Amino acid sequence: MPSEVRKSLARVHGDLNWQLGDLRHALNQELNIMEAGSACNIPEMTEFISTASF
Repeated sequence: MPSEVRKSLARVHGDLNWQLGDLRHALNQELNIMEAGSACNIPEMTEFISTASF
């Protein structure tokens, strides 16, 4: 699991004692956040066309 997701889950939950349902719900929320961030139609750096060559 990426460190940013682990940090976010720890911030939301606050301790290490998870119930399976709570963990499933928190992971689902994180996935929704990640998917929303990737759907912003922000072009990747590889999509830019160079305008000059040296």
